[in-house]
Amino acid sequence: MALDNAPNTSKKQTQTDNEKTISQEEKNQLEIENRTKIHFDRIEQEMHNGYREFEFEDKRIRIYLPTPGIESQVTDFKAKLIGELIRQQNYVTKSQVMKELRERGVWDDSMDRKIIDLETDIGDFTKQIMILQHADIVNGESLYSLRERRTNLINTRNELISGRDFLLNGTIEAKVDDAVLKYQLVLCAKLEDGAQLWESLDALNNETNKKLVNRVTTEAGYFWQGWSEDLLKFALGGLSSIETPSGASD
Repeated sequence: MALDNAPNTSKKQTQTDNEKTISQEEKNQLEIENRTKIHFDRIEQEMHNGYREFEFEDKRIRIYLPTPGIESQVTDFKAKLIGELIRQQNYVTKSQVMKELRERGVWDDSMDRKIIDLETDIGDFTKQIMILQHADIVNGESLYSLRERRTNLINTRNELISGRDFLLNGTIEAKVDDAVLKYQLVLCAKLEDGAQLWESLDALNNETNKKLVNRVTTEAGYFWQGWSEDLLKFALGGLSSIETPSGASD
């Protein structure tokens, strides 16, 4: 009789283990949904308020959405800056630099196509991750594999773009884009009491606290695109409990 009952006992144990696994996966999925809702609710509230608030060191900083008035100021600033740079007559354009890079064989069409292909693949992997992460049962191994492959693609893409942008850094377009972003930060970054974080573009350019500049730039970039850094990391990273499969190394 003991031999007859052994298989049934094993089946019951396996069934119990499966129920525990599914139960944990369901808990993970519920946590993912709850956290995602919290992030999106926060962004929706920020958009309604017209600003994002965060703490940095001993300051509470607000990044405001550009109003029509600010957008008009930025447009005027950009036009004036372009005029000033052109009048200097020692500027170089992106197309001029790219032409020279192609002639020297430093850059070619295949590298442009490579970046486009990488962007497409990254987008595809991002969609797969989002779909898999919000499936009824979350597969930790598959998520880990997709995230790792996506990260490798992003690193390859970033290396190509960084190398190209470094060569284009002195062009008139790069100078204008950098100055326009900084000018908009000056207009939209304020302290909790409403005072400007930086009183002028010179004040921002002379800021010695680089961590502050980087944090404000990052928060503004995500906020103006309708994202948050936390949401983006969570959407593509998920819960730590399903970040890596069992036995995977860090």
